[in-house]
Amino acid sequence: MNGPAGEGPHAPAQEGFADWLTFAFATPEGDTCGLAGLEPGTGRGDEPRCAGHALLLRQGVVAAARAEGPVRVPSRDWAQARAAGVRIEVEEPLGSWSVGFEHSGGAGFELRFTGLGEPAVLDPEGAFAHAARVQGHDRLCRVSGTVRSGGGQSTVECLGQRGHRWGARPAGRLALLRGVDLWLDERLAVVVAAARATRAKPDAEVVAASVLEGDPPVAAGVEEARLSTTYDGHGQPVRASVELWPAPDADIPRRAAGEAIGSGTLRVDDGHELVSTFFRWWMEGRAGVGHYALLRRT
Repeated sequence: MNGPAGEGPHAPAQEGFADWLTFAFATPEGDTCGLAGLEPGTGRGDEPRCAGHALLLRQGVVAAARAEGPVRVPSRDWAQARAAGVRIEVEEPLGSWSVGFEHSGGAGFELRFTGLGEPAVLDPEGAFAHAARVQGHDRLCRVSGTVRSGGGQSTVECLGQRGHRWGARPAGRLALLRGVDLWLDERLAVVVAAARATRAKPDAEVVAASVLEGDPPVAAGVEEARLSTTYDGHGQPVRASVELWPAPDADIPRRAAGEAIGSGTLRVDDGHELVSTFFRWWMEGRAGVGHYALLRRT
């Protein structure tokens, strides 16, 4: 596996390329879950622009949701690239981040994400990277801070994830892009990424996965990963299962099963929507939580 690149921006300064930096978290009981992301990029004439989105769930119900952009920004640097009330500050490169979200009516959060162990790095020569035309890495994080909603303010201490992707935007190329994250505890997490091209058959999806395991967690890729999902009538995931085959000669896979806690949908641009669903997961006798991101064409 290659080591992670820096905080960016990584994409060439031309139209159609961007960085995606996303943060997700969920309390162990699943009563408070959230997501925030920024996508700095360039428009015509190399003009710096940025899109943003955020979601907050309380007791499985959407308490705040917002998407905006791309809008003009002073710079593509994270410190100045803000949209949809989302602010991201790099406290320690590849180590810790401050993430804020403000919504009308006072809902939002102020959180600190601290990386645990090593990141899971996408193989730049792998099938998923070629299909999605992106590179990136994900890191299991310890999350702490405050969350605000109509019910007041509360303190959270939980697990979450910081994900970073950079490369070509999916518009016109991908029919489906999925990212599934499982946080069982500080010593076990799973990262799954899946993509399907626009004209590909429904079962022609490319899947990549890594297991973050140990104390501190170390990333290890798997030979083959399978992701199965059951959707409701609105196209939101309600149940999912993951099979991880660590090696070609493995007798049985490592398995995880999950069910949805709550979900929200954000229209991130004119042609795509993000279905953000938080899950409760079970794997090898451990119970945890996680996030299921589904980016699809509308």
